[in-house]
Amino acid sequence: MARRKGGIDRDALREKLIAVAEALVLQGGPEALTARALATHIGYSLGHVYNLVEDLDELVLLVNGRTLERLYDTLEEAAEKAKPGHKVHAIAAAYLAFCADNTRMWSLVLGHKLPEGRALPDEYAARISALPVLVATELKAMFPKRSSDMLKRDVASLWSALHGLGTLEHNGRLPLIGAPTASVLAKHLLDTAFAGMKDK
Repeated sequence: MARRKGGIDRDALREKLIAVAEALVLQGGPEALTARALATHIGYSLGHVYNLVEDLDELVLLVNGRTLERLYDTLEEAAEKAKPGHKVHAIAAAYLAFCADNTRMWSLVLGHKLPEGRALPDEYAARISALPVLVATELKAMFPKRSSDMLKRDVASLWSALHGLGTLEHNGRLPLIGAPTASVLAKHLLDTAFAGMKDK
């Protein structure tokens, strides 16, 4: 099949490739995302796929970037709807719900690792770093007396714990240690942390 020419057509086909990649993951999980399957679904040769993206790693980052963007929008909306003092709880609940509702797309995020020596694109790294900023904003409002260094540590600790809970639940590991649901643990974690942070 002849290749399409022109920047607009190429951009449109690249967008189609990303959409097809998302559909493949949604239907069959991360293992369904192969160059051959992509070529078949977009109706082009295997070589043309690599004219649109450098390799599958780049495509996975593009797909994961969209997932992270949707996650950010979900957390931001949850925070906006929650009452002051409850926004971090709302962010945590929305995060865990998103992971549970998007298991296959989240598996692609969690499971992908770039080859050694290859750095994350700046845009992708920015999407990742933007997520804990939502927590930082709310913690600063809740605990204005805490120093910037303390808040930075608080955010790193809470975000890491939340991510760990989500990953354990995603992998079905919580029942193995006799733990309740991730949402119950997250609430307990935040309540305990906030009690210790007051007036400090």
